[in-house]
Amino acid sequence: MSGAITSTDFQEKATFGDAWIEEGTDLPNSRNYTSSAFDAGKVQSKLGIEVKANGAVAIANTKTLKIELLHDSSESGSYSDSITLLDYTNSSGDTVTRADGYVFVREVPSEEINRWCKLKITTTSDLSSYSYNAKVYIIGG
Repeated sequence: MSGAITSTDFQEKATFGDAWIEEGTDLPNSRNYTSSAFDAGKVQSKLGIEVKANGAVAIANTKTLKIELLHDSSESGSYSDSITLLDYTNSSGDTVTRADGYVFVREVPSEEINRWCKLKITTTSDLSSYSYNAKVYIIGG
């Protein structure tokens, strides 16, 4: 993998609505960050997730960026169920820079998810000077 970050596309499904989960939120510094809970139970069709760079993001060689969708049946639950949306390790030999608006994740989770969700972002590098936006989509077919 020469610095490529890939994600699943929407396969041309129609988008009927969306809501921001996070806007301009700093990426973590060699640790993980978990967003506030959001209610995915209000989605009448399927849930789509998009996480993109808010400004350029540089990931150093050998460093990782992992994005997960945690979910639980209760807003105050343990959120022990998760789906990995992106698990990227830069093995290019150089720092990889992604431009403003670069989409790290655009996915419709294939697994059943519980009503309440959180995004969890984990890094092994200091990415705190960079930020991201995350959006939830309601997908119809």
